[in-house]
Amino acid sequence: MTISSKSKLEFFNSYGLVFEDHFYLLRHNSSSYTSIDSVKKIRVIKGREFQFNILILSLSFVMIYLSFLMESNLMVVKSLLYFVATVFLFSSYFFKKYTYRILLMTEDYQSFSIKVDTHFSSDAKEIVSKINKKIALKSNLLKAS
Repeated sequence: MTISSKSKLEFFNSYGLVFEDHFYLLRHNSSSYTSIDSVKKIRVIKGREFQFNILILSLSFVMIYLSFLMESNLMVVKSLLYFVATVFLFSSYFFKKYTYRILLMTEDYQSFSIKVDTHFSSDAKEIVSKINKKIALKSNLLKAS
């Protein structure tokens, strides 16, 4: 692939650059060149991670189980375990951690996934919307001709 030196920079932010006929995205602390003509679809996908939630939920179940095994003369410890287990149970439900990925589909149906740092999620969404506008403009021009 040759990079045209006459390409005009149309948009940039902390996650990448968009030129007239290609774009660069931040990928593993380096930038990756992609031609707009070779891209069919690009999206930002938001996913939720559940590992921490499952850990806290299982810990609360273990605490409830241990409180049933305790003898009845230790009511203070038993009630404290119930309270902490209840707090863990609710926190496992309310804690939310999200991950973001850019999914890029090429014209020959190869897909690439780029992990996005949470701090760059708004920049990634913004640059993907600019790239999608360029792809839509390109497809409209192809349909018109």
